Amino acid sequence: MKRKRYTCIRGLKVISEGLIRFVGIIMLVRWRSGLELLSMAKKFFKNNRITKLSGTGSVRITKLLNAILPAGPKVDRSGLMLEIKRQLAVGKDEEYILRNVPKSVAYARYLKAQASTENYRELTRETLEKAEAKRQQVEVHQHENEQLEQERRFQIVECHKDEALRLASGGLIEKGVPYSKQLHEWVSGLRNQGLPVQEIIAAILSSSIFEKYCFRRDAVGKIQKGKKAAAKAEDLQRLEDLHKASRLRREEEVRKANKKRINDEASREDIHEKLRQILPTHLLLEFRLQFRGTAETMLESARDFMAARMHKQVQPAPVNQPIEPIDMQQPVAPIAELPVKPKREGYKAEVITRPDQVEFTETVRLNCFNCCVISGVRTRQRTEAAHLMEHCNDGIDHYTNGLLMRVDLHRLFDAGLMAINPETLTVHFDAGVLADDPDLAQFEGKLIADTQRPINPAYLLARWAEFSQNAA
Repeated sequence: MKRKRYTCIRGLKVISEGLIRFVGIIMLVRWRSGLELLSMAKKFFKNNRITKLSGTGSVRITKLLNAILPAGPKVDRSGLMLEIKRQLAVGKDEEYILRNVPKSVAYARYLKAQASTENYRELTRETLEKAEAKRQQVEVHQHENEQLEQERRFQIVECHKDEALRLASGGLIEKGVPYSKQLHEWVSGLRNQGLPVQEIIAAILSSSIFEKYCFRRDAVGKIQKGKKAAAKAEDLQRLEDLHKASRLRREEEVRKANKKRINDEASREDIHEKLRQILPTHLLLEFRLQFRGTAETMLESARDFMAARMHKQVQPAPVNQPIEPIDMQQPVAPIAELPVKPKREGYKAEVITRPDQVEFTETVRLNCFNCCVISGVRTRQRTEAAHLMEHCNDGIDHYTNGLLMRVDLHRLFDAGLMAINPETLTVHFDAGVLADDPDLAQFEGKLIADTQRPINPAYLLARWAEFSQNAA
């Protein structure tokens, strides 16, 4: 049973393979015939087109092409020729061709190729001109170099003519200089030949060994001079650096001393203010006469002193001491009666306010580290922001136009009895003020303290000019 089934399947397989081969042969024959027909059609169309185009005439095409071509360099004209042939093949006349071919894509491509050719020729011409100009420049440079070389040789000859005469006369050559040994041997050979002195001098001056010898000798001399000059400059620079470091060190010491002095003065002012807060005014002198010491001990002593005074006041009178009675019969001196003045009446007045004054004061305080730039006072109630240029003279409310001063110094500054030099920023007082108040002499000629941001010294010019004129 299985053998029969295998035989049947094998027969079906053979039959299917045969059918497939038959169908393939038929399709192959049809495909070949289709290709042949297609090739025949193309050949026929091509032959027909060629016949028609060849019938148009090359002379006619050339005339039309010459009439259409624009002025300029001649480039590839095959695209325009094909366009004219196509127009003639479809039966267009010459007038139609002359009117429509310049509007075609082939004509635009021809113009583009012509423009590219013109640009290339222009670039080529510019390149050639640049190359020619560069060549001429090189020739001029070479000619200048030759002239400079001739002048240099002439200068060498003039400079070393005496040296050549000395060598020709049997003079000694400096040892240790490059080419000295070769030059000595060569000059000795010339002199041994018995040549005249003038010929030996001419030979020496025209020799390259002599030129190298002179050049290296001068170069060695220049190098030694340069080394000496460099060593001298280095020594001067070292001395300048030492002087600068010493000056900076002294300035730093002076700055630290001034800062310490200002801080000490400020701390003393703060201590005095604290003492005034602890002690009454009538007890302050008594306390200062009794106690001496540092800030902490003085404050503690002031508190103890005040506590002792308060304790002494509240103590009762001793019991064993009788209280003296007051004699009421003793006559009392009459009190002189003074006339009573009537109460004063007030009056209205207009006050011009400046809204930016508070902001100006705070910015000046911050810029001056909340410290008087002259005396170093830090108490807020004793310092004020002073305008360098008065507000009435268009002075601006800005930190560059202000300094923090003690109240009395501010009054003197506004009155023109004190001024600050705009160039040196030093403080100067009127002679009458120094005579009346000698304590202000410690600030005479003093440099104002540093600020966070610089002020504008130009704002001090008007006050300084007025102060100088009054002093003169």
